[in-house]
Amino acid sequence: MMRCLIRAMQQGEHCLIESPTGTGKTLVLLCTTLAWKEQYENWMRTSKRHQRNVEKSTLEQLQQLHKQTFGQLQFDIKQENDKQRPKIYFASRTHSQLSQCIKEMENTGFKSKVRVLGSRDQLCIHPEVKKVNAGVRTALCKAKVSKSLCEYQKRAFDRHVQQQMDQVIMDIEDLVLFGNKHHCCPFYLEKETQADADIIFLPYNYLIDRTARDSLSINLNNAIVIFDEAHNLESFCCESASFELSTLVIGDAVLEARRCASLAKPGESRFDYTFYTQLADRLQTLVDFLFKMHFINNPKTNTVEIIKQGPYIFELLEMIGITLETLDLYKAAFDEAQRLLQQDKQMGRLGLSELRSCCMTAFLSRKPATDDIYKYYKVHVVKQSKIVEDKKSVTEKQECVLSLLCFTSSIAMNDLQDARTLIMASGTLSPLDQFSVEMGVHFKHQLENTHVIHPKQVLVSVVTHGPSGNILISNYQNGMKPEYVRDLGLTILQSIAIIPDGVLVFFQSYRAMENAMREWKYVLALTIEEKWI
Repeated sequence: MMRCLIRAMQQGEHCLIESPTGTGKTLVLLCTTLAWKEQYENWMRTSKRHQRNVEKSTLEQLQQLHKQTFGQLQFDIKQENDKQRPKIYFASRTHSQLSQCIKEMENTGFKSKVRVLGSRDQLCIHPEVKKVNAGVRTALCKAKVSKSLCEYQKRAFDRHVQQQMDQVIMDIEDLVLFGNKHHCCPFYLEKETQADADIIFLPYNYLIDRTARDSLSINLNNAIVIFDEAHNLESFCCESASFELSTLVIGDAVLEARRCASLAKPGESRFDYTFYTQLADRLQTLVDFLFKMHFINNPKTNTVEIIKQGPYIFELLEMIGITLETLDLYKAAFDEAQRLLQQDKQMGRLGLSELRSCCMTAFLSRKPATDDIYKYYKVHVVKQSKIVEDKKSVTEKQECVLSLLCFTSSIAMNDLQDARTLIMASGTLSPLDQFSVEMGVHFKHQLENTHVIHPKQVLVSVVTHGPSGNILISNYQNGMKPEYVRDLGLTILQSIAIIPDGVLVFFQSYRAMENAMREWKYVLALTIEEKWI
């Protein structure tokens, strides 16, 4: 495994590794990449000390030796600086998984500078910001920082605090404790010091989401990017390039836009009363249009739906004035709206924020609607009932859910191929060639280790029907049928009752899992979090 990783890094190529759980995969990934980085930088320092006194021909030979040894690094020895040093990004799906990787890092013996990136929601320690709804915490944080009203953020630039941070390897929880102790914002401290880091731990979405990369100043040029537990990555990439938007959420955005129209003051706000009033009217027009679409009853899924080709999403967004040319304008308007809505504590702020996120996803590739890339997308609109719960009551409302569905991982992965080496590793990736095609990445270096569990130790069985007789086929259509989801939940519940030592349940996607858990919680009256998580 180490040889495979080193060859990939030296040649600036991508690497795909399947190795069973328990074979030390995470430790090998850390030790090998850190050792290669250390050796490379030692070589660079040595070569720079000698290059002043060597002739031009000798320098050219030195550069050629460098290429043979370490591959094409897209800059020559004379121009090497700290910003161009290969940086290691180590990504896993969740922060709990990253915490385990950080513990492994402590066992490597390397004296590397380590950083872990988290969100404002996780790392903010400002008492006032922590109290607000998680959906608007980022906007409030940005507003305070822009006006220099956050003393915790200012402390992030304190060199003494930064030096103390380098003395210990910390995960998210440790960072929050450190920030409270030193009255320093952990989020901005990590962001300010990541340029000096040797290795940065972060969740998948911080790398895959272009907006997150830009916000956190993540530069992948010449970087070593590691995706641990990469079997989750395929569905994660598809979902990151997809979205769902309910007319209930658009309705909230209408109310928020009208409130912004009344809050916008001439001379103080870039967008005035007329802009936000027109936006509200256009959003309401979109809601009315969705409800009047010619839906088709689908007896197989028991849903009322309509499916269109991918580019149709741009026709819908154009109804509210959002095109590729106006995207940046509306992005600024949505950000301004968050600032305005902070003045009204009774007003929700999630509608326009969700709309902004969906628009950024729709225009992820920044390519026109005629581009071939959109053949991998479908637009799906379904009309359904939804149980809405608030502090006073539980009501049933009609909604249309507009979905943009991406069916390839390659779109989300496209930007990441600027990295020097992409490394994807997991215990279950086979067949590797098919995984490579789906990700849209050419992995010249591949390794498939044998599994440690003997086939006789494994029982593979299929449960075809649930307790009520429903056929258990976990496709997208069935995932939306309440009777199927209920029977699936009862099947799992009965299995738990007779299987000792616990049950691990896998879903085809996070969206399917969240839908099932929501249905089980309300319909079966089960406390899912206590029973199965």
